[in-house]
Amino acid sequence: METTNGKLHIDHSRRSCASSCLRKYYWRYVRNLVPKMGSNALRYGSTWHAFLDGFYSTIKDNGWSASHSAFEAAFSQGKETWQKESSGQDFYSDDYRTFENCTKAFLEYNNYYQMDKEMLRVIDIEKAFSIEFPDFIFDGKLDLQIELNGVNWLMEHKTTSQYISTQAERMNRAAQTIGYWNACRILGFEMEGILINFHQLTSRKNKAGSWGEPTMAFQRTPQLYTKQNVDDWYTHFAWEVHNLERCYETSTWPKNYDSCYQFGRCGYLPLCDQYRPLGEEQLSHFIEKKWDVKKTVSEVIYAVV
Repeated sequence: METTNGKLHIDHSRRSCASSCLRKYYWRYVRNLVPKMGSNALRYGSTWHAFLDGFYSTIKDNGWSASHSAFEAAFSQGKETWQKESSGQDFYSDDYRTFENCTKAFLEYNNYYQMDKEMLRVIDIEKAFSIEFPDFIFDGKLDLQIELNGVNWLMEHKTTSQYISTQAERMNRAAQTIGYWNACRILGFEMEGILINFHQLTSRKNKAGSWGEPTMAFQRTPQLYTKQNVDDWYTHFAWEVHNLERCYETSTWPKNYDSCYQFGRCGYLPLCDQYRPLGEEQLSHFIEKKWDVKKTVSEVIYAVV
């Protein structure tokens, strides 16, 4: 448990996990365990982020005239991330979320937004932050700060296989983006709101059982928030932190059976179903993998509210 000034550090991933199931939080963030069978969707999403990070970092430093170098940087960073995310875990090989399709999607993305060079200016790229609130310390990472047609936005990249319209509606009330918008205000970044940069990738199997040509779609959806959104966000975060503090103090990590099959089967069910005392589980299908959002980038911005 990471604390500063007696306050628990919490980021969006930890809060979301604790809200879903405290036992799952224990496996992931106390024991630092992840299933040996990795998620193709998460690996693809991380690689997509890396492509965009490499691309926009080069544009920020050298301008749109360096587009060729930006493409090379994007591919290099994407490849490095794919290999890193692939190491130590196994993945189902029969999946359409491949590195090749991620590369194709990146090229399609730039073709789709080819007018960006006339309208978009990169202000800053991937900044981690750590903000001390009265009840907890909020950690996170801002993907991309841009100026688009003279308006400042925080752009957050999201990948999905679902309809973008469905995901856009879901993100309108997402704790992550409300928290990041609030973080921008506290850190002095004047932003109109959050611009969700969606990339959809889908495919269907043909009668022979092979994946067909993938369908790729892109959309940027603005999200605007109010003070009431921020107040509600803070109340929920403080509540989750209070629950986590009780769990740490009592070494009690209750299971939430309602979450065992949310968005598919929970990867930690093989541990829960052993019904052994905590610390005596058989871990042959799990590996240790620590997560700290502050260590994913070189620079961390600190603030106290």
